[in-house]
Amino acid sequence: MLSDLMTDERLQVKICGMKRPEDAREAVRLGADAVGVIFAESPRRVTADQARAVVAAARDEARTSGRAIDVFGLFVNEHVDTIRELAREVGFDVAQLHGDELPGIANELKGLRLVKAVRVKDLDSLHEIERYWSTGWFEAMLLDAYSEKARGGTGKTFDWAVAEKAVKTVRVILAGGLTPDNVREAVRRVQPAMVDVSSGVESSPGVKDHAKMKRFVEEARSASR
Repeated sequence: MLSDLMTDERLQVKICGMKRPEDAREAVRLGADAVGVIFAESPRRVTADQARAVVAAARDEARTSGRAIDVFGLFVNEHVDTIRELAREVGFDVAQLHGDELPGIANELKGLRLVKAVRVKDLDSLHEIERYWSTGWFEAMLLDAYSEKARGGTGKTFDWAVAEKAVKTVRVILAGGLTPDNVREAVRRVQPAMVDVSSGVESSPGVKDHAKMKRFVEEARSASR
């Protein structure tokens, strides 16, 4: 069953790449609907202990604010047993699969909420997006910029025309190079279910700039009203 957040018609805001509990707490206080922790190779990679601290801070602030949040755990070509183990240890809500996982991995991860990321090269990427979405196993498709060097967090955008076409049939989380300066235009053009930012609100990898987070949330919300 889809969560209330993912079926809510209101635009959702996710801030990913959390390493510090104080950043997660502030993100939720500022109105973010979701935060993400990365378990894959990245400058923002966290240990299970770091992730637990981030999750605890985010949930504590959500309770204080009387709001619900989702915590995403990001994986790249990880073994299903490891994903399940970290889900139990850390308590994240959604497993975000950011690698070359085949659609059938959903059968091995039954019981977990899943989002599949696709790195968009061009319009042909629509076939891959539809292939995963048509299985009915994923809550949303996260569209990110393609890079040969990294699976995400590159700070690069992609051709939003692909996302504009995808949203007609797919629940889209728009990522890839979003910043406080371009998120308003992105939301107006694409009208995604959620926007996802990481490097665009940082002072350094894994260290969030609270002023940038505040402006990102405000710009996204303003565009969706």
